[in-house]
Amino acid sequence: MAWSIVGNVPTMLRRSRTSKVKVTWNEEKSLIVVRWIIVIGYISFIFWFARSTTSSASSMTSYLLRWFPFLQQVGIQTVVYYLRKAIHVGGYFVAALLLYAAASVTPRMKKAPYFTAFGLSVALAVCDEWYQLSLPHRTGNPADVLVDLIGIALALIGIRLLNRRRIKEKASAN
Repeated sequence: MAWSIVGNVPTMLRRSRTSKVKVTWNEEKSLIVVRWIIVIGYISFIFWFARSTTSSASSMTSYLLRWFPFLQQVGIQTVVYYLRKAIHVGGYFVAALLLYAAASVTPRMKKAPYFTAFGLSVALAVCDEWYQLSLPHRTGNPADVLVDLIGIALALIGIRLLNRRRIKEKASAN
């Protein structure tokens, strides 16, 4: 395969047995590629962070005690527990948003972007917890997948509500 740029439009030249076929790389394809690259980058970040020793509860405890020494009196373990759960919810909220954004422009997925984003987000949560089982400083916990589901559900419900509102505003404008 050879890549060339004609003006500002990248094109891909494929050789077939009979002739050269020119495929134009348009804005829609670029949008799809960019969104999936962002998804892959975010998923990579999740697994990289899980592998990092700074993601452990003990590391978080030491950071918090350095920044907020008064937390010793209120029970640092409780603060760390809820902070870690909030990070799970937020992290999978973002993952669901990104997966929805990518699925909603991908031709084979755009018919059911909510289900696609939900399924891929849950699969990511399960794989993340399974991966954490292999790390010495982490413990994979199936209950964390349920916490991740909260973030996933909040994101997809929020998107659904915003999309409904947009549709109603367009209908009332006409």
